[in-house]
Amino acid sequence: MKKILIVTVITLLLTSCAVKHPVFIGVKETKLISVTDTLKLRTYAKFWNDNNNGKIITDNVEVFLSGVPVGRVEVKEMNVPMEQKFEIPLDAEIPYNKLKDGIMGGIVNSVLSKKVSLRIRGTITYRDKFKQKNYVIDKIEEVDIK
Repeated sequence: MKKILIVTVITLLLTSCAVKHPVFIGVKETKLISVTDTLKLRTYAKFWNDNNNGKIITDNVEVFLSGVPVGRVEVKEMNVPMEQKFEIPLDAEIPYNKLKDGIMGGIVNSVLSKKVSLRIRGTITYRDKFKQKNYVIDKIEEVDIK
């Protein structure tokens, strides 16, 4: 009888200690950081955290201008901070030679109107010792070019 009670208590303790993953809140507005030999863009993915530790990986996020893929978010792996709200920077550099390849007319029109149609699409992955969670990002917005 004691063995059954001990096994039951241990099972309850192990199964009730569920590890929660951060909750994806959304993506902030994208900003144009600089225009030199590349367009540098930055946005942030926002999360809510219940004091988990683990890693966030952003190696599968693409950038589209006028519907054409022109770059990827820089591959970064970041430890999840022990804060309730945190943000992961999503930085992308788009070389001008990508802008010339087949989409120049749309980009020229966008530059003349001072706006670019930007889409950020991909997956951000959270990993800890026990499990993995994927967060899908798909954001379309008009970015002002100043």
